[in-house]
Amino acid sequence: MSRTRGDPGRAGDRGAGALSTAIGFLVFLTCMFLALQVIFGLYATSTVRATLEDAASLAANGGGAGPAELDRLAAEAEQSLGAVGRKPSTAIELEIVDEDRDGVGDVVVGRAVVEPPRFAPGAGILGLDLITASVRVQVEHART
Repeated sequence: MSRTRGDPGRAGDRGAGALSTAIGFLVFLTCMFLALQVIFGLYATSTVRATLEDAASLAANGGGAGPAELDRLAAEAEQSLGAVGRKPSTAIELEIVDEDRDGVGDVVVGRAVVEPPRFAPGAGILGLDLITASVRVQVEHART
């Protein structure tokens, strides 16, 4: 027995409307943008940490650096981050800490706070709003 065109039991695309298709498409786009946000966030976090590590390592070479040298290295690190580094919310700080209180700096401590590019709406709610990184590098002193 074959079904006719007017048979109410006929399966097909009759129930697929414009509203449900639009909602499904928006859910798909939201998931895509969230995945893109996570990928860019991971890349940006890796880049910020590597840049901070490089700047702190340069400051620690040769017995440490003075305050002017630390400021210059922090500014160079921000510039190397490109457009993200030029944002006013980007902050990279380097300082030399005397841990054993002998009057000579022992460790270069670096901190970075960066706002990554945003693609997904509500990324701040998910904890993807700021990248924070810190690093400690031992200062290399020449043996005498």
